[in-house]
Amino acid sequence: MRRRWWGSRLLAAGALLSVVLTLWLGRLPGVDDAVSSLARQQPAAVPRTMRLPRALRDALTLARQVARYQKELNAAQQRQALAALHADLRLHGVDTQLYTSWNAPITLKAINWYGFEYPPFVPDGLDKAPLDSILVGLRRLGFNALRLTFADETVEANPVVTSGLDANPGLRGLHSLDIMQRLIERAGHAGLRVILCNSRSEAGRGPEITSGTWFTARYPESAWMADWITLVKRFRRDSALVGADLRNEPHVVTTGSSDRNPYLDDGPLWGQYQGQYYHGLDWHYAAQTLGNLLLGVDPRILIIVEGVQMYVPPQTSQLTAALWGSNLIGVQYDQVQLSRPSQLVYSVHEYGPQMWEGDWFSPRTTYQSLAKRWDTYWGYLLSAPRFMRAPIFVGEFGTCDDYFSCVSSAQGWKQGFWFQSFVRYLHAHPQVGWAYWALNPTGPFAPGAVDFYSLVSQDWRHYYPLLTHGLAPLLSEPDGVWQSPAATAGVTGFAPRPGCFANRSCLSGPETARVQPAAVLAIRVTANVPYVTPADPNRVGDLYRPEATAGRHPALRPAVVIVHGRTWSRGGKTAATGALARDLARHGYVAFDINYRLTGEGGAFPADIEDVKDAAAFLAANATRFGIDATRIGLVGSGAGGYLATMAAYTPDVAPFVAPHYPHTRLRIAAVGSFFAPTDLSQLARKDVDPAEIADLQAYLGVSYQQQPNRYLRASPATYTPTAVPTIFFQGRDDPDAPFARTFRLYRYLRQWSHDAQLIDLPGAPHGLGALRGAARQVIVSQLESFLDGVFHQKAG
Repeated sequence: MRRRWWGSRLLAAGALLSVVLTLWLGRLPGVDDAVSSLARQQPAAVPRTMRLPRALRDALTLARQVARYQKELNAAQQRQALAALHADLRLHGVDTQLYTSWNAPITLKAINWYGFEYPPFVPDGLDKAPLDSILVGLRRLGFNALRLTFADETVEANPVVTSGLDANPGLRGLHSLDIMQRLIERAGHAGLRVILCNSRSEAGRGPEITSGTWFTARYPESAWMADWITLVKRFRRDSALVGADLRNEPHVVTTGSSDRNPYLDDGPLWGQYQGQYYHGLDWHYAAQTLGNLLLGVDPRILIIVEGVQMYVPPQTSQLTAALWGSNLIGVQYDQVQLSRPSQLVYSVHEYGPQMWEGDWFSPRTTYQSLAKRWDTYWGYLLSAPRFMRAPIFVGEFGTCDDYFSCVSSAQGWKQGFWFQSFVRYLHAHPQVGWAYWALNPTGPFAPGAVDFYSLVSQDWRHYYPLLTHGLAPLLSEPDGVWQSPAATAGVTGFAPRPGCFANRSCLSGPETARVQPAAVLAIRVTANVPYVTPADPNRVGDLYRPEATAGRHPALRPAVVIVHGRTWSRGGKTAATGALARDLARHGYVAFDINYRLTGEGGAFPADIEDVKDAAAFLAANATRFGIDATRIGLVGSGAGGYLATMAAYTPDVAPFVAPHYPHTRLRIAAVGSFFAPTDLSQLARKDVDPAEIADLQAYLGVSYQQQPNRYLRASPATYTPTAVPTIFFQGRDDPDAPFARTFRLYRYLRQWSHDAQLIDLPGAPHGLGALRGAARQVIVSQLESFLDGVFHQKAG
């Protein structure tokens, strides 16, 4: 009997151990639920025959708790492993697509942030906003990477930074590379990858101008390589640093006589030239050599190799030329060979007609013609034979930030048409990464100069929704970022810029603040009004005075002086200038259509500029008599008259640029409208091949350019950019007498100096107000009036 009792106990213990082991090993998936169900019932409700011994029930409960703990432990381990995997931000390429470390496809959606390449050797904006605020603001807008530029001098000098950090006092006193390291760390925390770009050798603003290669006399190739190795060794443990853009915009700097071969003699080359390799100037070879060295330091860093500017294919010997760093035709003949092919990325830059006036922009430009050009220079690699393929990264492209025409236009030669076409091309090839130029609102060419391609405003707290609207198709592409929402919680990002909208041009204030000119009942015209004393028949003008609507008190009106064109030695008031004066008077302006002294009448430089100032001062001195607001006087001119208008408005009121007949009248020109006018007399003297025009210019300035080049510089509006006023330019795209590219250069200077400026480019080659007719003329006059209204009738605030 006792033996039978011990046997039953042993059988029960064995059964209990079997159940526990089974539950522990997870081999009875339904038992846990069944026991839980029984335990939830009242004991009385359970048949006696189904009740388990107490010891067995306790054992089952313990087993269930142990299993639940093991399950939770496994889940926590899985979450930790997943977080560790996604915290690794490194990338690699397969064919033409980049992938994350967890093999998800990604499109690099970066933005350029410059400043490490010039004093104080930190990115701009750290004096205006906290670093985390800037990074989180970019992440929330949809960007997933930064492209940071630096100089070799930054690495080798590594100065202590004591300025430019007012909003980040914790960074003050650190070395430049310490701040770079902090930025990389915080960028990764915010979900932003970082690409470093060697922008130049010596410290300075803008791209390397003195040398288009990756080395200079002060910083030879060995220094360039050593500096890169220094950076990659320092940052290789931080996976947020994903790429090394080895050199910004390799290009040709032409020197010497015109019979030199700029591609062969000045470089940079790409691979072979007519069957030979010249490794001293071979950018492909240098990038390949350095790339393999860097992969020896960090096997997972992306090696980003930009193209060249010029290339001669071995089969055709025909020179091809593109934007700086954007010619990858040579890849089909000489590929970059890396020890880890998955880490190779090719790169190009692309800009529209506002930045680079290429001959591929014309009224006949279409999306298809632009796409064909991109395919030719680098897009072909996306469908090339597999052995030459690699991911492509557009390291720079951008557009202006304040007019809707910056991001959209139906006209092929316009900036907006190029931008929307390029966005369309990139969106059609979503594996192509990109970096918008730029984040910074100031620089990069001069301290304090406005970068009107910037994403953020000068307070570093607002962004231009117009740009994110234009980039919207690209910002929605594969993100490749996993991050906890808590990572950016509580950090203030960017707010939309007040007055700037996603689907229309940005304004300086609310549209309701714009005041319309007083209504006009009739126009009173007085011909040949002298504006100097004693009267001079060469210095008179026709005065167009609008009369107010009956019953209304006449308001003080703005006034415009109209300056005729043709040349400095010929011309006078015309039917076209009179018609413009009448149009402006109907719009509510007092208009003064003037003559001035020509070269043969004592009007050589700078006397005719004095005449224009005298005419404006005459209106200011008689403001009460003519019902004029003396603080709202503008100048509008065509051809030589447009030149005189800009010179009279831009030059300070000091000798010889004064209004000599009105020494006690305070004169301030508020705005300028310039039609088809020369903007750089130095360029005009050097480039013009018409002997008659050269003779006319020399007669006007009294000396040849070769004799006194400084006089030509002094007589050019671009010289006076710092003291310029709001200006609207009208220019023919194909006008040989006033090339569009020269006017655009002045327009860009004005924008960089924060002056209000517009540039209206017209198809064909009109060169005079008389060339504007019909509906086109009405549109242009409306544009002029709208611009002047914005200056004269905009209330503060």
